[in-house]
Amino acid sequence: MIGTLTINPALDLSTHISGLVPEKKIRCTMPDYFPGGGGVNVSRALARLGKESLCLFTAGGPSGKRIEILLKEENIKIQPIETDVWTRENLTVRDDASGSQFRFTFPGSPLPESDIERIIASLKSIVPFPEYLVLSGSFPPDFRIEFLDEIKQLCDSNNSKLIIDTSGPFLAAAAKKGPFLLKPNYQELCEMAEIQSSELHDVQRIGQKVIRDYGIEILVVSLGANGASIISKSEYLHVHAPRVPVKSTVGAGDSLLAGVVFALDSGHTLKEVLKWGVACGTATTMNEGTGLFQLDQVEKVKSLIR
Repeated sequence: MIGTLTINPALDLSTHISGLVPEKKIRCTMPDYFPGGGGVNVSRALARLGKESLCLFTAGGPSGKRIEILLKEENIKIQPIETDVWTRENLTVRDDASGSQFRFTFPGSPLPESDIERIIASLKSIVPFPEYLVLSGSFPPDFRIEFLDEIKQLCDSNNSKLIIDTSGPFLAAAAKKGPFLLKPNYQELCEMAEIQSSELHDVQRIGQKVIRDYGIEILVVSLGANGASIISKSEYLHVHAPRVPVKSTVGAGDSLLAGVVFALDSGHTLKEVLKWGVACGTATTMNEGTGLFQLDQVEKVKSLIR
C-alpha cells in the first residue's frame, strides 16, 4: 500500500483574465477548484494511473472541507486530519492576452502542537502501515523540524520506505535522515553537496556524493525541461522530456513523483521508473491549472521517451 502525507495542503483556484493592468479592476472567469498540495496531488495522480493510495492531509475550515469533497469526487481514499486553523488557498491566473501564467502561493498558518500530535496519531492508526510513505509538499510557518525524526522512526519501525519531496530547510533536514528516496531539483542537489551550481553533466557525480554522504538509497533529480535523472549507489540514468504544448506547470513535479512511486510499487526497473516519472510530469504540463494528466496523455508521452 502507498500512503501520502500532506502537512500544508491548499485549495487551488484557477482562473483566466484578458490583460493584467495595474490599478485596474481585473475581470476574471469563474474559477475552477482543485485539491492541491504535494501529497494530495501525488494521490490524485496515482489514482489516474490505476493505483490506490491512502491520502492523509490536514484539513481546517471551509477550504479544508472543500478539499475533502473534491478528493471524494475523484474517488481518492482519504484520511483527513482535522486542524484548528483553516487550510490555505492558492491562486493560478492565466493571462490570455499575453499567454503568461501567474501563480500566487500563500504560506498557510502555523499549526499548534495539538495539531501536530493529531498528525502523528493519525499515522499510527493506519493498519497495515503503508509500504511506501510519501511526505510531499511545503510545511507551514514555524513548523518544528523535529517532526521529521518522528516520521522516520515510525517508518523504520514498520519497515516502510520513506519518500520525501519538499524544499528549503526541511529538504536539507530530510536528507540527513537518510530516507529511501529524495526528490530535489538540480540547484537543491548542489546545495546538499555544498558545492556551487555546475554544469548539468555533473548530476551523476554530485548525486552519488549526496547518496554517500547522507545514506539515501535513491535520488530523483528533476531538471525541468531537461527531464530528470535517477541515481543510486550503482546506477545513473537520465531521461529527456519530450517537447509538448505547455499550458501549466502546476503539479508537474508532484506528477513526476507519482509516476516514480507507481513504477516502484509495480516492481519496474529504475529505467522504467524514470520513464514513468518523466511521462507523468510532462503530461501534466499539457493541462490547465492543477488538473494534472489523463492516462492516455501519459501513455502517448511515454511512447516518445527513448
